[in-house]
Amino acid sequence: QRIILEKFLTPCDGSTITTSNGDITVGNVSATQDLTTTHADITGSSISYNPPTGTKQVIYEFHTCASKGQDSYHWTHFKFLLDDVDVAYAHISQRVDNGGEDGPEIGRAHVAFNIGGSADTNVGRVASWSSAKTIKMQAREYNSNTQGALHKIWGWDGGGTSSGYFTMPLVGITAIG
Repeated sequence: QRIILEKFLTPCDGSTITTSNGDITVGNVSATQDLTTTHADITGSSISYNPPTGTKQVIYEFHTCASKGQDSYHWTHFKFLLDDVDVAYAHISQRVDNGGEDGPEIGRAHVAFNIGGSADTNVGRVASWSSAKTIKMQAREYNSNTQGALHKIWGWDGGGTSSGYFTMPLVGITAIG
């Protein structure tokens, strides 16, 4: 039977979270992040984590918004990294094209890292995990013809003005034994 050994989800406001293996300070995100055509670290997504003894799976999650700005669409590509190694089979993409000007939340972007057995970087499997590993996400825009941004939603303010609004991301971990 699997049980949750540790779980947290927190705003990326620079908070310190107490875990079974020490404190973790999450990133402090206070501004939107403009994307380019090159993958770059997503602000707030990086977390250095050491799971409790007996952990068989670590689930990482990150919540943010992707905005298309005033363009007709925007396509964002995301990837996960574990200690700067690309988890190739976990890439995701999102096309924001809803006819209006609001950018939806990318949802709960998440990846599961299984612990034990043969390591496989494509799927994020590690043979063992007994010290802190850094998990993070990277993103890029599809091409330079669109204006992509993260931690931002573009929309109407109810008074007839259209503009971008900052949204603070969330980062979290679930350790399962």
